[in-house]
Amino acid sequence: CTIDSIAYHVDGQPLWIVCSASGTLFRDHYMGGNLQLAGDFTCHEGDSLHLIYNDVLRDWVEISRSNN
Repeated sequence: CTIDSIAYHVDGQPLWIVCSASGTLFRDHYMGGNLQLAGDFTCHEGDSLHLIYNDVLRDWVEISRSNN
C-alpha cells in the first residue's frame, strides 16, 4: 500500500497514524501527492506518523514519526 495524499482536511487539523501492519509506504510530496514528509516513511507494526494540515501550503506537514 502506497500513500501519496490524504484527504479530508481543515487548517491546523492534526492527524496521528498508528500502523497495525507492515509495508505501508508514505511518500514525500512528489508525483502529485500532498504529504510533506522528512523523506519517505515505510510503516511497520507499532510505528506512528504525526501530521498537521497547513492551509497555506495545502499540504499535510510532518511533525514527528516513530520507528518502533
